Amino acid sequence: MVSVSVRFVFVVVCAGSMVIYLAQQYAPQDFYVPRLPEKLYEKTQIEEMDLLIDKLKVLVQHLETKLGGNNVGSTIAEGPMLLERLQPPEPPLKQETGLRIEDAILLKRSNQSLRIWIDVPSDFPWRKCVLNYNGAAATNDCNLHKDPIQSWIIAPLTASSPSTPSPPSTPSPPSTPSPPLTPSYRIINTNNRCLEPPPAPARGYSLNLGKGTEEVALTVKECTSGSWKHLPSGHLEWIGGGCATALGTANGGKISLSPCDTSLHSQRFEFGFYDEEKVEISPLDRKDWEQRQKSLRDDELEKSVAEFRLSMKDTVEDTVGDGKDNKTANMSRRAAVFYLDNGSNPAYVKWWVLAWKLLGLNSAAERFDLVLFVHPKMLPRLLGSDCSEYKDGVTALEGPGKCLYVPLVGIAERDANYDKYINSHECLVNQKAHFLRQYSHLMRSDLDTFPAPALVGNWPDMIIANRFMGYDFKNSSGESKITEAIEDAMLYLGQKHKGWHDIGSTWFGPSHRILKLSKLTFALSRYLRFYMFGPGTVCRCATCTKLPAECQWGAGPYAGTLLLYAQEIAMNLVWSQEEYDAMKEGHVDMGTTGPESVCPKLQLHIFHSEENFSKFKFSRKEYKNFDMKDLDPSKTSDYAVYLALKSANQGINVEVVDNKYSLGKEGSLVKICQNYSEPESPPDPKTPDEPDDHEDPKTKKSVPDPF
Repeated sequence: MVSVSVRFVFVVVCAGSMVIYLAQQYAPQDFYVPRLPEKLYEKTQIEEMDLLIDKLKVLVQHLETKLGGNNVGSTIAEGPMLLERLQPPEPPLKQETGLRIEDAILLKRSNQSLRIWIDVPSDFPWRKCVLNYNGAAATNDCNLHKDPIQSWIIAPLTASSPSTPSPPSTPSPPSTPSPPLTPSYRIINTNNRCLEPPPAPARGYSLNLGKGTEEVALTVKECTSGSWKHLPSGHLEWIGGGCATALGTANGGKISLSPCDTSLHSQRFEFGFYDEEKVEISPLDRKDWEQRQKSLRDDELEKSVAEFRLSMKDTVEDTVGDGKDNKTANMSRRAAVFYLDNGSNPAYVKWWVLAWKLLGLNSAAERFDLVLFVHPKMLPRLLGSDCSEYKDGVTALEGPGKCLYVPLVGIAERDANYDKYINSHECLVNQKAHFLRQYSHLMRSDLDTFPAPALVGNWPDMIIANRFMGYDFKNSSGESKITEAIEDAMLYLGQKHKGWHDIGSTWFGPSHRILKLSKLTFALSRYLRFYMFGPGTVCRCATCTKLPAECQWGAGPYAGTLLLYAQEIAMNLVWSQEEYDAMKEGHVDMGTTGPESVCPKLQLHIFHSEENFSKFKFSRKEYKNFDMKDLDPSKTSDYAVYLALKSANQGINVEVVDNKYSLGKEGSLVKICQNYSEPESPPDPKTPDEPDDHEDPKTKKSVPDPF
């Protein structure tokens, strides 16, 4: 590296025209002063001269590379000869760039606190800042105050070209534009330590990352000669190969060096500064940031819209007819389908299996199966659940009902373009789920539910769903930002919304139509993720380190319930007017806290409540000493309490209930409805399906609810 002294500056000033010419012809194409906040330009002439000197240092380093490694003295002395032998190339077209040399220099001169952030796709809320966590690079919530562990300095090095420069004696053809030049930088913290991968002595600093290569955790350590490039896409590329990748909170907030992938949003980092007066973190160049976000969102929308249109054209092969009169068909068989994700509570499986047996759904007459798609890490926790693995060519879907499971890693873990909530739909249309087409009827549901007595002997010829869920939060005038956003999203797809909102997440009906709904929901979830909540949208604005008020639960479209919006659009595309009009009662997704009869219900869904039955109390084991002797299983709340506690060995005096109502044998639970005629009271009020990550109202702690 050349040492630039005052003498050099004097020489450069004396040969000003030469330097200006060389700069015009051979400096990096993005070598210009960017649009930055006005206060950065409030500099004295001395500061501006310092800035010019810094820029000239970088320029000279670049010129040495471009002109074959000559030192500064020979470059200046041989200027006329160089001008004769060098043919200036055609000026390349201006391209959008990532972090620029001037950005870093001006930030350093203005004493602005530089922050690096990323919208981590697997986290919610998304916006996280890069920090030094005891020598490890990590992401966490952005702090809106001076914070040394989240503050960085960007030190520009020489600009580098993606192609090897030609020797000085070989002129470039006039018609061939120079390739874009991307500056490289060291990323340094306030303790003068660098963000880098760990050293690899055997390979120098080149990690030679490729597909299948294990990820390398980034560290904050003593600086080496390595450096980073910030690409136009937002990727941070290491000089030795690989890109910085945010692994998300589920992986401890770690940042790894992984093979560069232009499709990964977890590799798109942004640079900005912390403004103490406005108490916000904003991009270095808002216009440049907005253009980049628009480009990213438009690209994702194009892909997701194409996927949706393909799913609209495709039809799931129907191997059992149209679902009508399948009680006498050879292939008439029903199944409830669930996804058991990593970290889920298998206790829900236990009460489903218990209720399934006590209702007699497992009998040869009912032919009702339980199908669980299970994350491989959860398989050991299924032991003793009376479920067996489904195997192609071995498992016969005939005879009495079966509890079957299929190992499957959820789509959210396989593809970062999808949220974890969509795992429960993708499992129905995954290649491993092809055998579901053999069923005449399917129930798609969450696991925090109970089968109810009316499910026995029920073979519907239409799609049953609850249209009274109330998640759109209408105001006093009957308007809702959520419904408006959903209808706008459909118009963008060229589809018209039928005005059917507040539809529950449980569907029961002919299998080919349930599979079609899940296929559409799967495609729509990706589309809505970018249409409603994509880069640069209201909920992911330039300064949105926290969710804006209009993006929080109950105020407007909320990303935590995106699955409900996707399901609603799918139902508006598939459901018929006849089916909608027929759903005057909820039938499914009915609450578990009311005293009314459980007998006319097909299925119960546990919503967020401290009233019995409460999944919060259940998870806190507060039912351990609950006295069950006065329970009446024909009542909705008592029915749920009885099944949950009996399956988990919680509560006392369960034998009193069993003896009183002759319960215990398979099929015995349906006897509680022998004398049922009409509901004794209106159904319990429906509770909106709240976000999956919620706060336990008693402990005030976040309680993950994977269902």
